[in-house]
Amino acid sequence: MDARLMRFLRGALVRSLQHVIKKSQSEYLQGPRPKKIQSISYRLWSSLWWATEPGANSIIGRVGSTVPYAAYHEFGFYGTVNVPAHTRILRVLGARGRPLREIRRAAYGEGGVFLGWLETRKQAVQRFRARGRVVTPISTVVRAHVRRVAYPGKPYLRPALEESLPVVRAEIEAALQQAASQ
Repeated sequence: MDARLMRFLRGALVRSLQHVIKKSQSEYLQGPRPKKIQSISYRLWSSLWWATEPGANSIIGRVGSTVPYAAYHEFGFYGTVNVPAHTRILRVLGARGRPLREIRRAAYGEGGVFLGWLETRKQAVQRFRARGRVVTPISTVVRAHVRRVAYPGKPYLRPALEESLPVVRAEIEAALQQAASQ
């Protein structure tokens, strides 16, 4: 292929891939639950990347994520998971031995809708202790076990790509017309 044509097509592909990522971030990685992923930390949201690989007579575009749990959400998971032994904090007692109300920081959306917890109880206890407050966690030990998981997934890249196909086609056609006119 002509090098000039390849340059125009690569530019069109780059713009298309950026459109796919923006669509995924705006429509599939920002709630509401249960159909979409409720993004609180934005780690998955900010980890999306795109790349192009030129070949002899082709250009390949790729979109993906760098976080290890991205495929879990995109494709789902059915199988077993080994859960290691850990400690679960049930309640937290204050300085006078009275149970404290929930000490974790919560995330709220529009209209005061509860979205989820921003920290675990263990993290909240550490935060309280770092500030010099006296807290006593009431905990239990959970033995190691195997858990069955049936998670259908909440795809965020595939639907964004499917919805962006008209934009991709339009970008490629515009690049071909621009290359032909020059």
